[in-house]
Order: sequence, then C-alpha cells, then structure tokens
Amino acid sequence: MTAENGKDKRDKRLLTLDDVAANACELLLTHGSHVSTVLVEGSGKLAIIQLRGVPPTPEERAQHMFIAGFKLAQKDQELRVIEQLFHITEGWMSAVSADDTSALPPSEDPKRKEVLLVSQLNIRQRQAGGRVFEMRRDDTGQLAEVVSLDIGMGDQTEAFSPLLGAFAFGFFTGRESSPG
Repeated sequence: MTAENGKDKRDKRLLTLDDVAANACELLLTHGSHVSTVLVEGSGKLAIIQLRGVPPTPEERAQHMFIAGFKLAQKDQELRVIEQLFHITEGWMSAVSADDTSALPPSEDPKRKEVLLVSQLNIRQRQAGGRVFEMRRDDTGQLAEVVSLDIGMGDQTEAFSPLLGAFAFGFFTGRESSPG
C-alpha cells in the first residue's frame, strides 16, 4: 500500500488465494486459533471484518454473513464495488462415502479433523476456490502444525462458498438501499 493525500491506496494487483492462505496459516500457528474473518477487496481498498458469535447452523451462518455484508455496504461508502472476497474460518471436516446415509455431522464424528478453511469468491472473474488445512495438535492440545489437505479436487479446489455468496448478496442489497 502507498499513502496518497492521507489515504491508503492499494496496489492494483489483487490478493491471491495462495497469499491469503499462507498468511492465515502463519497467523494460526502464531496465535493458536484464527477468528472467522472476511477480507473484502474492491474500489482500491481492502476491508477486514472479524466475525464474532458465529451461529451454529448453516442457515443462521448464511444470515449472519448477509447481515455483515449489508452493514459493510451501509458503513463504508467508499467501497462501491467488490472485486473479490475471502473467508477464513476454523471448522471440522469428516470423510464419508457418497452412499453413507448414517454419517454424523462433522462436529460429532469421532474421526473428524480440525481444519482451517480459506474460501475465495472472485466476482470480477466469476471464479470461486478454496484451500483446506488440517490443524494438528500435540499431546497437550497446543497447535503443532498446519498441513494442506488434498481433498481429491486438485491443487486449487473450485467450490462456491454459500457463505461468501450470502455476504456478497448482503453487500449488494445494502449498497442498493444506501443513500448516495
């Protein structure tokens, strides 16, 4: 970033999924946890939103993200256009076969893995992607290492995040209803 006329201006180059994932892993290893965070890049700036009190159900989480996007649009009048979004969050992951109808939710599966999820939605290029990292702890429960997981979809998992979609929809709705 460079300072011009007292305001921070970002370089024209957008963040990459790899850069965001590497920084998220570094922060996770340094602090032992990662607060659920949304990075919003657009209009020559970067907004960082830490999400507190994330609800337990997928529907409530989508509503939470919609509201966060709506509030950002109302609060930050300089952020007119979103080019891309990132969501960084901790979670649980389970491996199940497609025909397994008795699968437990990941949070209840005794074979679950603790993971860091990094999702990207590039609106300008109409692309979505993500990375998954396993959080491995030592015998005392301290985070010891973070390892990239291959979930069978190649190096860059192309998967749309409904939560980033909800955030973007909230932002666009808030932008439409904001004065100015």
